[in-house]
Amino acid sequence: MKKRSQLLDERVISANMAFKTPLGRCAEVVKPLEKVSWHITTIFNAGVISRVDEDGSIPAAKILEDEGKTPLNLG
Repeated sequence: MKKRSQLLDERVISANMAFKTPLGRCAEVVKPLEKVSWHITTIFNAGVISRVDEDGSIPAAKILEDEGKTPLNLG
């Protein structure tokens, strides 16, 4: 594995990062991503995948809306 300083000169065509976090930490994870997104000089996107409750509501959507984000809900 390369040291962090060795990675600075690398170029990639595409990179994906996926991880799992508890629903209650959703906003805690999204806020830093939003901050660093302003420093990234290429295309950047972030997505949240969440289960749908029995009543059809999406708990992650409510959390993101409370943070001022507008989630796109696809059926």
